[in-house]
Amino acid sequence: MAEWVLDDAELDRLAEQAVRREAEICRRFARKVDMICMLIVASDYPAIDVELARQRLRREAEERFPDKMWLYDMVVEGRFDRLIAQFRAGEEPLR
Repeated sequence: MAEWVLDDAELDRLAEQAVRREAEICRRFARKVDMICMLIVASDYPAIDVELARQRLRREAEERFPDKMWLYDMVVEGRFDRLIAQFRAGEEPLR
């Protein structure tokens, strides 16, 4: 029976790789949040397209961070709602 034995250096390298991967996933997600914020502020962008982008991002959040949805709702959706109230106050809400 073969045993897997990793020395401390190998464990550290694997841990660093995992942290870098997770950080990149978070950066990409943050860029998507920022893009939707820009779409909201650009008032010539149709509200339905903003809503569809929000729904896609929410599904991604549910897949990637299922145990953090309370945080997503509070921070990300709250940010979107505030921007819509500020920059699209005269539009008919889709939610």
